[in-house]
Amino acid sequence: MLNGFLSINTHIYTQMTSKNISLTEEAYKRLKRIKGEDKSFTDIILELTKNVPSDFSDIIGAEIDIDWDEIMRSRKKSAEDKKRENLLLRH
Repeated sequence: MLNGFLSINTHIYTQMTSKNISLTEEAYKRLKRIKGEDKSFTDIILELTKNVPSDFSDIIGAEIDIDWDEIMRSRKKSAEDKKRENLLLRH
């Protein structure tokens, strides 16, 4: 206690969540070469993927002229084909 004041020291510890991923030796070497000494692997991966949409909206439906009904007919036909195949295999 100094001059009637109580001195309190606080320490805040933050823990970053991390995930382990597997890379081939070649992928590791390429990332390491790009990252240099001043960046982390996380920094490099975030930089490399910053313009990649997470929902694949850039490729889904791109230049495809098909409607939902056509997709459902196609799926139904596939299911019917599978039923026929199973029936033929039983005999």
